[in-house]
Amino acid sequence: MEAASQIYLIVGAGIFGASAALHLKRSQPSAQVLLVDKTPYPCPSGASHDLNKIVRADYDSIFYMKLGLEALEHWKADPIFNPYYHESGMLIIDDTGWGRQAVENYRILGAGAAANNVEIMSVEDATTRFPIFKHAEWSTAQEAYFNSNSGWVEADRAMKSVIDNAIALGVEYIEATVQTILFAESGSCIGAQTVDGRQITADKVLLCTGPYTAKILADSAPMKPEIQINYRMVAVGAVSCTATYDPEERDSLETAPVLINTTYLTYGDALPPLPSDGRLKFNFQKSFTNTVFHEASNQIISIPPDAVTQSTWSDDVPEILKQDCGRVVTNTYGDQQVKGLRVESYRICWYVDV
Repeated sequence: MEAASQIYLIVGAGIFGASAALHLKRSQPSAQVLLVDKTPYPCPSGASHDLNKIVRADYDSIFYMKLGLEALEHWKADPIFNPYYHESGMLIIDDTGWGRQAVENYRILGAGAAANNVEIMSVEDATTRFPIFKHAEWSTAQEAYFNSNSGWVEADRAMKSVIDNAIALGVEYIEATVQTILFAESGSCIGAQTVDGRQITADKVLLCTGPYTAKILADSAPMKPEIQINYRMVAVGAVSCTATYDPEERDSLETAPVLINTTYLTYGDALPPLPSDGRLKFNFQKSFTNTVFHEASNQIISIPPDAVTQSTWSDDVPEILKQDCGRVVTNTYGDQQVKGLRVESYRICWYVDV
């Protein structure tokens, strides 16, 4: 069968699945592309379904920096993405010298234009430059790194735009919960079976199931150790919260950059207000697992909890995680800088650590 007439089944319509569907259909217009997820899109339990996400090319890994630079160009130029991209700049408060490695990576890559937007500055200079953070907890920081070319995106709206455009090109979206992967007698993967018993077959199957991947593979072929994840990918959760504040504070908050504080007292990040309602979002960067014993495959795996409230915005979050996220809020602005600052809701974001 020629590639142009193949049937592709993509399980999971998060950032990887939706992007794969869009670009497959762009590159192979005659192919049949099936995109499957368990709810109307975008799925609210997915890591990609978020209020906002940081977009940057600033990494201490050259590999990820190259990918980040390519992605930034698409965020800025592609009409599918650019309505949701906000180039606010990004400030990193660091106690490890990480920023200097990012600067060196820009030099190695010869990314002159990108490197011109990067600055290393003292913590004092950062406070002067961005007075919204003058009461922040930066006492253990060594220096600050600022890139005016970085920013953030309205993640859930961008995800919907990607899938809308994929469907407009002919991608078929199927609302179904995939239970297992189907295998032929030869061992080849030939499709997937849903919880209601439907079988969806295809020539190529792409699993874009993030933190659910280990369980799907274990349920599908428990006696095939060669296809198990074996901790190459681990489902982890991290807590976020949203906050509101007195209306007169919005103007000063909207001029703030994305803030990432990697010092041990905070270890979190804060994003500027959402255009729609002005909410702030904060993330505590330390992650954790939820391990269970999978009896059929005789292995321990990490999986997201079954309760939807533990992967969507709610109050169903352990108190210790609320305290961790609350510390990020307090350490970002201090106790008195932002009047009326109060946490509104929490979410555990489940994703894959590789």
